[in-house]
Amino acid sequence: MTTVPTFAGQAWLPGDDGFENAATGRQFNRRLPDRRPMAVVEVANDQDVITAVNWARAEGWQVAIRSGGHAWAHWAVRDGALLIDTHRMQEIELDAERKIVKVRPAVKGGETLNPFLAQHGLVFFGGHCPTVALGGYLLQGGQGWDCRGYGWSAEAVLALDVVTAEGELVHCDAQENSDLYWAARGAGPGFFGIVTNFYLQARDLPRHWVRSVYVYPAALAEQVMTWAYDTFTGIDKRVEIVLLGQYLPPALTGGVDVGPVILVSGVSVTDDAEEGARWLEPFDTCPVLDQAIAIMRNEPTDLPKEIEMQYLQNPEGHRYCVDNAWLEGDHKDFIPTFAKVLASIPNRKTFALWYHQAPLPPVSDMAFSMQSEIYFSAYTVWEDEADDERMQGWTANAVRTMEPWTKGQYLGDSDLSKRQVKFMSDENFAKLKTIQAVRDPQNLFVGYLAGPNGATNRNHWES
Repeated sequence: MTTVPTFAGQAWLPGDDGFENAATGRQFNRRLPDRRPMAVVEVANDQDVITAVNWARAEGWQVAIRSGGHAWAHWAVRDGALLIDTHRMQEIELDAERKIVKVRPAVKGGETLNPFLAQHGLVFFGGHCPTVALGGYLLQGGQGWDCRGYGWSAEAVLALDVVTAEGELVHCDAQENSDLYWAARGAGPGFFGIVTNFYLQARDLPRHWVRSVYVYPAALAEQVMTWAYDTFTGIDKRVEIVLLGQYLPPALTGGVDVGPVILVSGVSVTDDAEEGARWLEPFDTCPVLDQAIAIMRNEPTDLPKEIEMQYLQNPEGHRYCVDNAWLEGDHKDFIPTFAKVLASIPNRKTFALWYHQAPLPPVSDMAFSMQSEIYFSAYTVWEDEADDERMQGWTANAVRTMEPWTKGQYLGDSDLSKRQVKFMSDENFAKLKTIQAVRDPQNLFVGYLAGPNGATNRNHWES
């Protein structure tokens, strides 16, 4: 019979009241898996994490970790594993002079951290969805606000505190335990440790945010996307550029059903309002501008307003299926297919996007190493379980049609158990496996949810 250790937090075994809720209640994606852990521990402090790791090792279980519960594929809910849930660990400490903020892994970037930092005139660009916790987000690289201008959020991780497979709490940075520091920034759910603290470099909060939005009929998608590809690389890096295939809320169309649209959005982030507006001027050069359904030019905005919009696009209590691709190749070849995907979304809550990364920012020396100039992702959102097959089928077809131009994918929006796609350079993946063999030779940590043979870091359609 399993003996549960003493925790400052709380532990559940199967059959205990509250076990099911502890296992899956905090999963954002309500299309829940059939898998169930051997036990769940909601840890409250570093010692709880150490105790939990030692308990799992003594029982012969593996270990899975959850911070925010936003992983679309439910990576943390695993058979045969102890689920260590960090959501009680919410402390934030700021060194205002050095602009370094120490955060627990379950702190939510948009909902918790940035309101705190804003009181000090600072910001740290976390995930777009405000309820995404920093733990999984940073481990996967961190594709945050204006990534093309400010870089990957993991690059602003200065240090970490990590509980290892041996149950030892260690500090990691570029000089001390540098192998773990390198691996943690990009390994995602394949990381072989539990981060209990991140030390992040905050920056001054830009004083002026300006947004322009242009809405075109989906029938014009190919023309709009071709113009976008030819135009946007030359725009200042401090403009976040997104093209969305979606439906408009009826309130914005006077109750008229205009069908799916292509929404072109630019948000400039600067300290000079006139400069920000000037950076958005190229959005007015689209050759089909006169056929736009709606135009919003140079509207003042700020991070709280942008976050409110993200709440609407990422509703709670829904079922999700998400997949993605980094695209490369001749845009004249792939844009016709891409345009059809963006124009074919299956319902009013689903959206597909083109996140414009060009010109590509250089990436620091860390495990994260996969990107391209165009990021494509499909976020399929619905409520009725009866629609599962249709919605998952649309997502699978959307990414499948883009495979001829797919370089790889971003771990944060992937499900490797459904589709094996490259997520790291060959060199970095080999280095990660070498470090893992030293740090976790018994495979205590569950690693990637990627089928019986684990992650291949290969595009499944390539030999």
